Amino acid sequence: MTEPTEVRAFVNGAAVAVARGATVIDAVRTHDATIAEALEAGTRAATDSRGLPVALNEAVSGGMVLRIVSARASRCPCRPCRSRLVSRSCSCRTPRG
Repeated sequence: MTEPTEVRAFVNGAAVAVARGATVIDAVRTHDATIAEALEAGTRAATDSRGLPVALNEAVSGGMVLRIVSARASRCPCRPCRSRLVSRSCSCRTPRG
């Protein structure tokens, strides 16, 4: 049995098919090149289905859900790391609401 050559991901609710090994930015570019440019410029950010930021160079996995948000909305609200994007390794663990 051979591996599929494409994986399906979802960008803002729209299904996109990208080559196996494609990155988050590749999936977003397939969906909308203008949004991809905003991600690269830093005015928008990509999050996973839980609202956690994902790196643009992260490999897309089958069924991955990506949401595009304002880069400001993805910033950590706590004082020590306010200038950084919230990440899985954020030491403050401040709940975002």
